[in-house]
Amino acid sequence: MFNLPFSLHALIKARNKFEDVDLIHVNEVSDIPLAILAKMIFKVPVVLHARSILVVECRSLRIKVLRYLIQRYIDKIIAIDSNVAATVPNVCQVEVINNSFTVDYSMNDVEERLIKRRSNDKPLIFGFVGNIIKSKGIFELVQACLMLKNDSKNFKLIVAGGSLRELGYFKKLLLGFTGINQDCLVAVNDFVTNNRLETVVEFKGHIDEIADFYKEVDVIMFPSSLDAPGRPIFEAGFFGVPSIACIRKTYPDTFMDGVTGIAIPHNHPTEIATAMNNFICNKELVGEMGLAVASMSRKFNDPTVNARKVSRIYEKLVIR
Repeated sequence: MFNLPFSLHALIKARNKFEDVDLIHVNEVSDIPLAILAKMIFKVPVVLHARSILVVECRSLRIKVLRYLIQRYIDKIIAIDSNVAATVPNVCQVEVINNSFTVDYSMNDVEERLIKRRSNDKPLIFGFVGNIIKSKGIFELVQACLMLKNDSKNFKLIVAGGSLRELGYFKKLLLGFTGINQDCLVAVNDFVTNNRLETVVEFKGHIDEIADFYKEVDVIMFPSSLDAPGRPIFEAGFFGVPSIACIRKTYPDTFMDGVTGIAIPHNHPTEIATAMNNFICNKELVGEMGLAVASMSRKFNDPTVNARKVSRIYEKLVIR
């Protein structure tokens, strides 16, 4: 809300500068106030991109207001996957167009990579990519690693990512007091050190080339507490890397339990460790699921195909 006056000023300037605007595309549900302003100022169709899970079954005033605003001001909703689409209020047309990923890596490359990795006796490598925050399930993941290490399992976890950003002393104090602060990098590092997990857990920090990371790992970990499939699942899929994800309800465009990876209902350390052990003890699953997820990612996350779908939506709204 703080940015709303500045956004209104920017919209008015844009209206004066660009006379022929045919359509407005708003990039997230949280930007609905801007969508309403844009609709009033430009008087053109508005497309809303839904990128996160919504709680539509809740009968709170917030959800009722959200439903009304979508019905009143939004002409079309694009959901990034079926998981998101299932939680969007059914008061507006919704079309699923999955997120895309551009990569120069063919199915032949995937097959060759899986054959090479299957032929060695090295530890199975699990990968985690993202900010080191509580909601990502990173702390539960390293706890699972401790369980596996105590059972003498042959594996390694590589973590790519770091803190969101450096905060000042008073900001840290305020966020800690309110319980909003999600950063847990220090706590995770301390846990790894105190339990002597350095031999099985490696922190790489922020990385520049994500493709090289995906080529290095056998299974991607996504033990998020948000009950949603994240980008690492389909990005890693392009390289034939299956995943372990905390998802209660799966859809064929994002995750197929037992086919493209292993789904667990809760990000409890024991459940995470059990799923990881399934891959450690059955390495052939990495190859089987790797081929399946590589095919799925290319089917639903191709940038050229998905760009055409968005273009068709624009055309229909403009000419109607």
